[in-house]
Amino acid sequence: MQRETTPETLQQTVDEMRAGRQAVPPTPQEAELAQAAAEVDSASGAGQTTSTAEEAALSSPKNESIRKQQQILDKQIAEGFRGGFFGKWFASPIATFSKNPLYKATADLMDKLYVRNHTALNETTQLFEPALTLPAESQARIALALQEARSRKQAPNRAAFTAEENAAMDGILQAGQRMLDYYIDAYTTDAFNPNNATTAQDRVRLEAFQRTKGDRLITELSDAELRAASEEGAKQVRALNARRDPLFFPQISRGTHFAAAYQRMPGGTEKLVRIYFFDPVRGIKKARRTLGIQRDPEAEAIRALREEFPDTSRFRVMGRGIETRDESQEGKLRRDGDFIAQYLQELSKVSNRDAKQIIARMSKEIDKAQMDRIFKPYNDLLRAVTPQNATDYIRDVLPTYFIAASKIQARRAVQRDFNNSLDGYSNEEKQYWNDLIDYSTTPTEAFGTGRALAFFMFLGFNVSTAAIQMTQNPTVLVPRLLRDGGGPSSARYFLSAAKDVYGTLDALRVFGKELDQTKRLIKRGVLTADEVTALQRALREGRLNPVQAVELRSTVSADDLRRSGVADRDATALAGTANKILDMSGRMLATVDETNRATAFLAAYRLAKAKPAVISRASRLDNRTYRDAYEYAEGVTGDTNFRSTKEDRALIQRFHPVAEMMTQFMSPVFKLMELYARSARQTIQGIRTSDPVMARAAALQFAAMTAAQVALAGIWSLPLAERMRDLVEGVMKLAFDDIVDYEQELEKLMPPFAAAAMNFGLPHAWGSISLTSRLKIDPLPQGSATEWDILSVFGPVGGLVQKGTDFVQAWRLGDYWGLSFAFLPTAFANISKGAQLAIDEEQFTKRQGRIITPADVQRASETGLLPPAARQAIGFAPPEFADIRRDVNRIRELQAATRDATERTNIELARIVLRMLEAQAANRQSDLRNLEQQYQQRFAEIMAEQEGKPEEYKIRPNPQAILRRAQQDFLGRGSPEVLIQGTRVPAREAAREMLERSRQ
Repeated sequence: MQRETTPETLQQTVDEMRAGRQAVPPTPQEAELAQAAAEVDSASGAGQTTSTAEEAALSSPKNESIRKQQQILDKQIAEGFRGGFFGKWFASPIATFSKNPLYKATADLMDKLYVRNHTALNETTQLFEPALTLPAESQARIALALQEARSRKQAPNRAAFTAEENAAMDGILQAGQRMLDYYIDAYTTDAFNPNNATTAQDRVRLEAFQRTKGDRLITELSDAELRAASEEGAKQVRALNARRDPLFFPQISRGTHFAAAYQRMPGGTEKLVRIYFFDPVRGIKKARRTLGIQRDPEAEAIRALREEFPDTSRFRVMGRGIETRDESQEGKLRRDGDFIAQYLQELSKVSNRDAKQIIARMSKEIDKAQMDRIFKPYNDLLRAVTPQNATDYIRDVLPTYFIAASKIQARRAVQRDFNNSLDGYSNEEKQYWNDLIDYSTTPTEAFGTGRALAFFMFLGFNVSTAAIQMTQNPTVLVPRLLRDGGGPSSARYFLSAAKDVYGTLDALRVFGKELDQTKRLIKRGVLTADEVTALQRALREGRLNPVQAVELRSTVSADDLRRSGVADRDATALAGTANKILDMSGRMLATVDETNRATAFLAAYRLAKAKPAVISRASRLDNRTYRDAYEYAEGVTGDTNFRSTKEDRALIQRFHPVAEMMTQFMSPVFKLMELYARSARQTIQGIRTSDPVMARAAALQFAAMTAAQVALAGIWSLPLAERMRDLVEGVMKLAFDDIVDYEQELEKLMPPFAAAAMNFGLPHAWGSISLTSRLKIDPLPQGSATEWDILSVFGPVGGLVQKGTDFVQAWRLGDYWGLSFAFLPTAFANISKGAQLAIDEEQFTKRQGRIITPADVQRASETGLLPPAARQAIGFAPPEFADIRRDVNRIRELQAATRDATERTNIELARIVLRMLEAQAANRQSDLRNLEQQYQQRFAEIMAEQEGKPEEYKIRPNPQAILRRAQQDFLGRGSPEVLIQGTRVPAREAAREMLERSRQ
């Protein structure tokens, strides 16, 4: 019989559990009361600590039942993650969960956060960009001038600067004002949010206002429009606008210590007049000698103060810097400085795991009216820009500031609705989404410099990677349009869009700026007016940006370079140069990514305009409401060309910084697997619920994707198919002691052309090009005779380590071609391999075994449009070479299998001969005769077993090797006779002397 749940019984239950006597699980009502009590305790600060004795008691083996009861209680309180275990870890938060009714509202808000962050950053970047094109001297001049202008509240003297410098300063000031516009909009959004309305009349009015407002910011509307919507909101906007600083220039003054100058006042008091914050360089002499650090920030700050305030009778300059104290005037100034500066300061030295805690706290600070910090009038005290860091300030500090500021305002704009969307979620689900928004709004990248190096080494300047990426739309976009009811016209609209995107020489300009291709497409005059409007909106919202290329690329950090020993003054400049090269190395991939998106968007938009029925059909299949052709095209583009930004990364990629690094190149694979899984699930769901429309549509998409993929690159190019094949073949070999090669099995069952097409795709079967590895972006060794390497499972890290080992091996072998393969990035290693084919007409494996001969090169040159050397140079080795390497691997597996079996047989027979030698030595003649008979019988059995096997699998026991092994075992492997006999003849005398010395 159930107990009545009262506060007294609940308390008794808790007491019994703590004492180890509870045996009956609490009722659901008790669980709810326990949860409420815990929340009250948490809010009041009570009950949050457990004594050491209690912790020890709960962790002891005899109290295992207590832990089980606590787990039962937890399960009753929280329902877990309703999207399923695999959904939680592998599904994209936006691409997948926006189609799940459980999480749709939260996923849509993450998409809104992405769009808002992108548009804010895009607008400020365009305004700020002229400053980045100036020479270093000009950048230093404008940084110092803008700082002085804000502190003195007086615009710079334009006559003292060039036209380019004036334009750059105007751009920086406008960028600051535009970011303030976004902050005002974000901070006042609650007053104009229909979801916060208290009456139906207010809600209707605010909904109408939002429709009129559209994509505009609050600051772009008139005061009358704002008052008509919300008098309180209009009042907030007016108050914040009134406090704008027209010369706003961010003061990013980082540091835990400060040096200051004070004015001597009557009565012995002092007044702070200037302050510099800095991070002390401890052991500066040693650092300068070992790391090449060229400056001492403390000494520079004191020197600048003494130059500005030389009159020691009126001013006191600190002789050395001291740590900032929270209770001091200087500490208060540090706290009341630029809010984003503090945000960056705290984030600069933490991992992603710690960063989310800082972000959560900063979000609360904003909600506590900390907008005052951003809009606080600046007083003439702080100096963030110095002559020593002025250039770095423009190149590195300000861009970082705008990135961080953009993320903060985007988070603040959606925070209230985001929190409300979590109502009804379990604790596990709340943690998932809160962790995601923290991760997404952290302006840092895990191991950014290492990831940038990996991108440059494996994908930078790589023609083949960019070309292979162009297969994205044929394999994914067309099946998606077919699913939505496009029918035969799906391919026609895709080809029509591709013709407009690529049908000009502009497409060859792959080293232009980001989005140049789309902007030129808009101006070309081949699109209709509504298509131009749609593309412009897609550009503004970041739907066409090559986010996949950027996400794979990451950036080089100046701080990482300093920690590695690069001179302090040069670190930022070197990082800037490295990032420019890195950006250039990824332009081809970014251009393909961008044009893929533009093609997908145009194709879907045109299909929706011509066949509006696809919009409603897609809405039903995606469990969404696509209101028009634009929203449909936006959804199709995101689903087929994979948004890989932080907001949409699966948990498996972001749960730890190391995971983020190891899965750097795996986003496309994960996204493609999601598409397959989603189609398969919808097919099963449609069959189960007797919904033939959903079942047929999903099955059509699944079949079309698979057919296109197999046609281009064979069945082993499907996501993880080759990895699964290797795993199954390995298990079969261990379990049945036999070689199973599924590629060969297909070759036995089908004609040669059909087998080659099924295994490796039609282009390979025709001898033109091999695309089997289109999804395997793993950094595999370039010179390996096989296509698999164990280090590839560690992602880019394993690839970099493998390159190091390959370099050492090639150096020891004196293989200069191999050195170039190992040392150079993949793109240039391909060129080097092509040069080797052109010069030597041969290629070697990593261990210097010639695998491609001049005859092979000659045969390959008879097919294909380009010579083998040229094809190798651009990363597409002739299919014949891939077949040769594959054959080598197969033969090696066969040799290993027969060698292992022969070795086992020799060992078995040698053990019998060993016992024969022992019987002979002991003069046991009867035992010797029995063992001789046993040996002959077992030898005959083994030979009989070989009669039914293919010739290549037969075992050939070697009597001489068996006798030699038995004799060595009889004497002992450590005996002088065996050791000396196994040594080369010239070295036997030295071996004998070594043994005699060691045994004296």
